[in-house]
Amino acid sequence: MRKLALHFGAGNIGRGFIAPVLQQNDFEVVFVDVNKELVSSINENREYKVSTIGNENSIKHIKDVSAVDIEDKTNLQKLVEQSSLISTSVGPKFVPEIAAAINEYVLSDSVIFIAFENQYRASSSAFKDLKNKEESFLNESIRVLNECFDLENKNKRTLNKSIELI
Repeated sequence: MRKLALHFGAGNIGRGFIAPVLQQNDFEVVFVDVNKELVSSINENREYKVSTIGNENSIKHIKDVSAVDIEDKTNLQKLVEQSSLISTSVGPKFVPEIAAAINEYVLSDSVIFIAFENQYRASSSAFKDLKNKEESFLNESIRVLNECFDLENKNKRTLNKSIELI
């Protein structure tokens, strides 16, 4: 049975790097995004291509992906509760908001949270900020891992992505 990965941010990093890696590790990938047109396009096509540029050029076909609008709270709650992994690539300033939102859900199983952001300790910083708020509690089902990531933005107008491996 495939595990569910819920990834906030269907941009360059999410589609170009994170989704292919998650699928290679037997995850079903569902994107969460604020861009309604992008969400619609992902759900209509359910696939896209990733071109790798480097010593060996290649094209990967990423299939069986879907997306949900970040404002669709009903579906979002169900997906969070079903997820084994929740990740982000939305920009570091938005990670605390996502961490706060998923922290509120009742999770029956543990879930891993990773913020793939260009900021040192973006994941743990977001949850540390929650812990420092007096009225907040930390959901013990969420296991937080840190990662720092950077990817150049080349082409915003297509679902297809190019990444350069150095």
